[in-house]
Amino acid sequence: MLFEKRLKKKGVRCDAVVVRSTKTASSVGSTPANTRVIWKVQVEVRPPGRAPFPDTVKVKVPPSQSGPSEGTTFPAWAHPDKDEAYVETAGAEALETMMNARLAASGLEVDVPEGVTDPAEMTRILSEQIRRQQAEQADGTTPDDDAGDD
Repeated sequence: MLFEKRLKKKGVRCDAVVVRSTKTASSVGSTPANTRVIWKVQVEVRPPGRAPFPDTVKVKVPPSQSGPSEGTTFPAWAHPDKDEAYVETAGAEALETMMNARLAASGLEVDVPEGVTDPAEMTRILSEQIRRQQAEQADGTTPDDDAGDD
């Protein structure tokens, strides 16, 4: 925990991209509702200004969902001088950060309502916003289409 806090404070903000994701036989949780399957995830940490390096993290996923797919990006903080990193894989912060980065590259914007922390509910809400914006882009009805086209 101290390592994570120190890297988030003094490390270099970067991305960790999933290279491979493998379901393990392990799980955590005391009831079916809070059970999570542990996935072993190999990532490539990409700090700015230096060579990427490999790392392995564990991700806890509901049994009904698959683990992170290849190419999924998690927020990370790399040690300024060593090939060490903290990769944020849990909770709303990781999901929101990785989705926002991918969406911004596509010209889409999403907004998570205050108080929504369940990853499945957040995914549903964001997916709905994405589908709507993509449909608007396909129809040519986005507000940006009228701005600056004189």
